[in-house]
Amino acid sequence: MIPKSTRQAHPYVGWSTLNKKEVLQTTKRALSEYRRIRPALKIRFRKYTDDDGETRWRVRSDGKPMCDICITETKRGGVRLDYKLAEGVTKKIVESMKHEAAQIHEHIKYRIDTVNNVGVSWGITGIPKSPKKRLEWQNAWIQIETFIQEHRLDNLKDHTYEEIQEGLRYQRYMDKIDSGEIDVDDYDYGDTNRHPPPYSIESIRKITTAGLEGKLNNSNS
Repeated sequence: MIPKSTRQAHPYVGWSTLNKKEVLQTTKRALSEYRRIRPALKIRFRKYTDDDGETRWRVRSDGKPMCDICITETKRGGVRLDYKLAEGVTKKIVESMKHEAAQIHEHIKYRIDTVNNVGVSWGITGIPKSPKKRLEWQNAWIQIETFIQEHRLDNLKDHTYEEIQEGLRYQRYMDKIDSGEIDVDDYDYGDTNRHPPPYSIESIRKITTAGLEGKLNNSNS
């Protein structure tokens, strides 16, 4: 028997799939939450966007600068979350301020992880572990959910999944025509070898199950 791996996932696993706009909304909510649960700090915050695209929330405690919470898009996709202590802080309070800033950072990260099923929330069953594959499933679920709603498919049975599969195949075929990849006069839609379904029936079944359970909803809060 092969022993179960005890290797833990990287704390930022899946962050390469995140959308900055959605992360900014979650960050704002997380800061508001932290302000409510730590009223003694008298936290106030304001958002700025730098010329290089970095978005910062300047956090103040009791009227005094504490830290900046920074959200930056990465070159490989997704976002990075950092914090920077305010400048000019005296040695007397720097350790206390560092502790509070780290707590705010961890609160925001946990909120982002939880909302997007990444980081500490990565160990969800029934969906791929690979960030790239998980993003592919999320995009597929958007198409599947739209097809289900448009065709009012209330009861998902075997023939229904076949109908979804054919609908996705047709949509991909039309997308290729729109993009110029296929000549509109060269009609060969019936050739399933040249234009196979994008997903197998079993994959569609798994993606649909995960989607209906809310595991692929990247903006659910």
